Amino acid sequence: FVGSWGGLYEAHPDKIKESVRWNIRMGLELTGAEVASAEAARTRLHGEIDRFFAGHDVLVLTSCQVLPFDADIEYPTQINGVRLENYLDWMRALCLISATGCPAISVPAGFSESGLPVGLQIVAKPGADVELLRAAHAFEAATGHHERHPEL
Repeated sequence: FVGSWGGLYEAHPDKIKESVRWNIRMGLELTGAEVASAEAARTRLHGEIDRFFAGHDVLVLTSCQVLPFDADIEYPTQINGVRLENYLDWMRALCLISATGCPAISVPAGFSESGLPVGLQIVAKPGADVELLRAAHAFEAATGHHERHPEL
């Protein structure tokens, strides 16, 4: 975030919402040792991803840990009674996949019992973008969820 938004943060902090300003501040406060530790963790994560995809074509998981929530709420503060420390926690499934560098796509997966849309995230190994799109297309063709709309 610092690399992408640091300049705007310094010039116009009022143009950025508080949660993003918080994220930038956290990045600016990291020590060299903390950055090195994070890079080592990312290297280990890449190794785990390589091992996983040696035996699997795709990884399928939820697009989000919670159902859609009111637009006036910045982010949920708890899931199933577990307190979330910050706005990144409610997007953990997405953040972790982003850290792998793997191509990913979210596709419609139907609706909850209350009629809210839910999504499915499909992930492929690095460089397998075409295979990922084929898998997403196959899921949509098999389920037809992309053609369904909620009752209004």
